[in-house]
Amino acid sequence: MASPESARSGRLSGRRFVGARTLTDEWDEDASEEEYEYLDERNRVAYSNFSTIDWAHEYDKERARKADIQAIPGPRGRLLLWQDIVTPWIVIFATGTSVGLLAAALDILSAWLAQLKLGVCGDDVWLDQVACCAGLEPGEICYSWKTWSNLFGLRSSVGQSLMAYTIYVTLAVGFATTSAFLVRVYAPYAFHSGIPEIKTILGGFIIHGYLAPWVLLIKSVGLSLSVASGLALGKEGPLVHVASCIGGIAASSFAVFRDNEARTREIISAASAAGVSVAFGAPLGGVLFSLEEVSSFFPGAVLWQSFVCAVIAAVTLQYSIGKLVLFPVTANLILRGFELVPFVFLGICGGLYGHAFIQLNSEYARFRRSSFLRHYPVFEVTGVAFVTAFISYLITFMRVPMSELVASLFQACSTADNLGLCDRDGELAVVFSLLVTAFVFTALTAVTFGMKLPAGLFMPTIAIGGCFGRALGILLAKWQREQAHLWIFSSCPADGACISPSVYAVLGSAAALAGVTRMTVSLVVIVMELTGAVSLVMQVMLCVLVSKFVGDFFSRDGIYEAWINLRHFPFLNTKIEYRDDTLLASDVMTGAGAITCLSDMSMSIIEVERLLNATRYRGFPVIDNDNAKTFLSYATREELGQALEHARTQLGATDDSICRLAMPMRGYSTIDDRDEGVDLRAWVEQTPFVMSPGMPMEVVIQVFQRMGLRHIIFVKHGRLAGMLTKHDVNHHLRIRNEGDSARLDLLRKRVKHMAPLRSGSPDAPSQNGHT
Repeated sequence: MASPESARSGRLSGRRFVGARTLTDEWDEDASEEEYEYLDERNRVAYSNFSTIDWAHEYDKERARKADIQAIPGPRGRLLLWQDIVTPWIVIFATGTSVGLLAAALDILSAWLAQLKLGVCGDDVWLDQVACCAGLEPGEICYSWKTWSNLFGLRSSVGQSLMAYTIYVTLAVGFATTSAFLVRVYAPYAFHSGIPEIKTILGGFIIHGYLAPWVLLIKSVGLSLSVASGLALGKEGPLVHVASCIGGIAASSFAVFRDNEARTREIISAASAAGVSVAFGAPLGGVLFSLEEVSSFFPGAVLWQSFVCAVIAAVTLQYSIGKLVLFPVTANLILRGFELVPFVFLGICGGLYGHAFIQLNSEYARFRRSSFLRHYPVFEVTGVAFVTAFISYLITFMRVPMSELVASLFQACSTADNLGLCDRDGELAVVFSLLVTAFVFTALTAVTFGMKLPAGLFMPTIAIGGCFGRALGILLAKWQREQAHLWIFSSCPADGACISPSVYAVLGSAAALAGVTRMTVSLVVIVMELTGAVSLVMQVMLCVLVSKFVGDFFSRDGIYEAWINLRHFPFLNTKIEYRDDTLLASDVMTGAGAITCLSDMSMSIIEVERLLNATRYRGFPVIDNDNAKTFLSYATREELGQALEHARTQLGATDDSICRLAMPMRGYSTIDDRDEGVDLRAWVEQTPFVMSPGMPMEVVIQVFQRMGLRHIIFVKHGRLAGMLTKHDVNHHLRIRNEGDSARLDLLRKRVKHMAPLRSGSPDAPSQNGHT
């Protein structure tokens, strides 16, 4: 039994937890210890699938657990304290190391499979073309690498082309179809990038099995096959899901994380930082990505853990594959005043592109959901893979792996030019090819992102923005060379290059990414670490800033928030402040008349069981059994079910036994006999969050955002007035964002003319159910 001293120490937190048990928020010095004995009878029920966690409960429970450890005297207490300190770092180190090793393995596997479409190393078939021809002098012919036409001994040019084309398309379609089949049959959660779901999970949503070992295996294998197929996708986003799976699995090995959903999410936040770290070779960018983009709650300790995890993953990756900066930029990085105009133009184009891409991808996702493609996802992947391979082989810039294309776009003309980007005799043809590549990639990526296979959009977006930026840079450089006497070029040197197209490729990529994802600080750092071009920081910041402003003019939601909305996840974007919501809580909440409640000391066991079987609500307010509807407590469906089972199996309750669900109130009590009824109070939330129904929705939404609540009860003069759940708030925001003018006008009129609603009358008509 919890001692009075241990319970009294938790007064400031509002609730006191002993292990997984809860005491009331007010300690009664005169109360007997028997009054609190019931609190030791049970542990909190695990959250049901597709529900949200109670952040306040989890963090209070963690504080109580630490207090219990500190209260243990002697060497055992010190040993447990050190174990509690060391355990998170063991998980962090294991997660970072595992993420780095797996990322290196996936990089090698995907590169080998991608090169397999073009040929094979005759001496060692497990080597890709780069490794097969390593050690040769520049310009020396690599006889070890054999194309498929050479391997089969074909001599005619027509036969060689047909053979190469056929094998390229066949293997591309085979890789993509295999990936989709694995996802469809063995791990449906392994599709997509996973970042929208990770954002939602870190916001407190429960998706059982999303971070399971089997999902990790299928996602890893399917990701390699997807990237190798040549589809318009990347592996960077899915690596966040892969890393989060590793973090979740590592955390579940220890009871301190397994029994606390909030602590588990801290490890997943750190793991997501490691995923970005190995995806781009950007440990600092990974930490900022976790802080800015995916984590809803980011305590100070998580920042340090994320940094350590990201650094360990990056170091492991570097020692595994030998490089960290993926696309080094070596061009002239001098900033000239006249270039500010094209830099701003790139930012504007990036914001417009981001908005257009999100709309196009969202519309195709809705079409997929309502068409026959919904039932044939593998067929869809096969068809898109065939079209992609058929087109890609005909366009030089699309035939090579996407990472190789981006590396060439970021390279200055002073280095080797494998794709003909520096051909001054055919500059207009190169510009045309780059624009065609960007357009085709955009269409293919909008279709591919969302299919039933692992797919990210970081690399396609970088390639699209890079192609457009490089094309613009080539045109400006050509104009400067031909019109060098113009006054705007007066700052250029008399001889030598003035405008570097590779710089414009980098800035175009940053602008496109900012427009699609709406990332800011983390994106700038990622680009700096990705290219090693620290001197470009001002230019990148300018493009990202302009792109973000332009994109936000149309919508504050990036691509991941758009997919969260498409899938109707209960996610409140903490980056958005809803300051223009003029409604009150009473206009949006479910009114007391529409809420199914439990009555304290007036319902039998069988009556409560029938209520649970007849409804699908996730929780029930507990009220007094008189007509005043005095609010007492709140019971969730899961815990109430366990309470009834405990009452029958452990307490010997019968169908007619009366349920005792609330603590007695000072000065007012419906309980004449303190020993009357079957005591189920340990399973009931005695101190839920309560607000006035006259509170503005702006404040209500902020409370949901910052405290991570599952629900809020609205009480007026002690009487139940209504309630709101996180699902209800999301529903309200969707109506508000989608511009349902009729609904909003109706609510505004009710705010203006219906005083009973503003006062939170329990008889006010409700807007929605408390599901």
